[in-house]
Amino acid sequence: MVLRSRFWFGARTGLPAGELRATIPEEIGLGLMRHATTEFKYLSRFLPSLYIAEQRDVEPVELPW
Repeated sequence: MVLRSRFWFGARTGLPAGELRATIPEEIGLGLMRHATTEFKYLSRFLPSLYIAEQRDVEPVELPW
């Protein structure tokens, strides 16, 4: 599975892409990357259990042994 996030900065400023890129600090991109990594780490811990709980009447639960 691949998840790709896209962020649009300054879409309404009318600046050309090269000029717009120069106005956005690198720290913003690094912060967004850190945030996404943390968010998906937490989601990966509880989403499988939530899915199993929601589907318990439809799909049989896989036993770990």
